[in-house]
Amino acid sequence: MKTIETQTAETFLTATMKRALDAQTTVRARLAEEIAEQVKTGAPGDLVSTMRTVIHKDAEADPWHHVASYQNDGQTLIEAVRRTHDMITQALLRFGISVTSQHIANEAAIAKHDGMRRFVSDVAPLLRALDAE
Repeated sequence: MKTIETQTAETFLTATMKRALDAQTTVRARLAEEIAEQVKTGAPGDLVSTMRTVIHKDAEADPWHHVASYQNDGQTLIEAVRRTHDMITQALLRFGISVTSQHIANEAAIAKHDGMRRFVSDVAPLLRALDAE
């Protein structure tokens, strides 16, 4: 017997995916607005904070883009999440963060790792609950 209904799981997953993708869109729009304002005024500003936020939100949204892609290929939401979870779990097992002298590359690598870990930790309990008998 499942410990969670498929519809409940799908509702949770849909909301989580929407939240991640909306956050990514929002921070990218904010960055574009800040750049446009700097171009308009000719006054350079500090974009570091916004760029960091974009890097982290991109990393959090990346697994959900894979889910959406698998859904576009005809898989159900649960199938797409399971496939993405399996792919990312394997990637995490092989993942190593190389530290370079380029701070932005380091930030992106750490964010990617954190985004993958967060996805797995968010969906793994739900997938186990769906599989429970």
